Amino acid sequence: LEGMGFRSERLEVNYPGIDVGYFRTINGAGKKSYDGVFLWRLHPSKGIFDLIEIWSLVVARAPHARLAIVGGGDEGVRKELEARIGAAGLSSCVDLLGTLGDEEAFGTIKAGQVFLFPSREEGFGMAILEAMACGVPTVAWDLPVYREVFTAGLVRIPPLRCNAFAETVIGLLQDADRRAAVRLEAMEIVPRYDWRQVVAREMSLIRKAVAAARSDLLPSLEGGAE
Repeated sequence: LEGMGFRSERLEVNYPGIDVGYFRTINGAGKKSYDGVFLWRLHPSKGIFDLIEIWSLVVARAPHARLAIVGGGDEGVRKELEARIGAAGLSSCVDLLGTLGDEEAFGTIKAGQVFLFPSREEGFGMAILEAMACGVPTVAWDLPVYREVFTAGLVRIPPLRCNAFAETVIGLLQDADRRAAVRLEAMEIVPRYDWRQVVAREMSLIRKAVAAARSDLLPSLEGGAE
């Protein structure tokens, strides 16, 4: 917008939100427990093929670690994903769960140990926010937007360094205290994106915009009256 000539002092950013109270009601008890969980659309831009490389490195150190992949997508991409899982020898430790209802999907996250989100491009990171709201520590590539949105509660890895990503996941799986610390940081971030906070800010921005428009318009009206 600035490149199109909009004045930067007139630009304000508001973020999407979630119903934080709803996520508190999600119950992970009774769900199959996974060491790692991924949830989002099955698309290369979401890092699903990076995910397989990362998990093969995790399993090399922790042979019994299991990963759940939740989400749907193009059938061709899904078949390619299945082929890569098989080629990596991960068929016994990676479950493709497909598209699940909200409570089932978020319950699976909540029952997991670590949320893996190696997406290569994001405008916000809604999946990360949802995992945070589920109280699960998250590891992701260090995309610029995350530094603005998630100032804490997210473990960021330099993009495409799969070894570093895997080492971080293994470290979290082996260290309950560290998982708890990341979880606590995340739960302090999440409330700022509750819909009530988002709506309050939206209303504040609307009032600010109206006041600015009136301020701009008043001189011209006074000039016309003269």
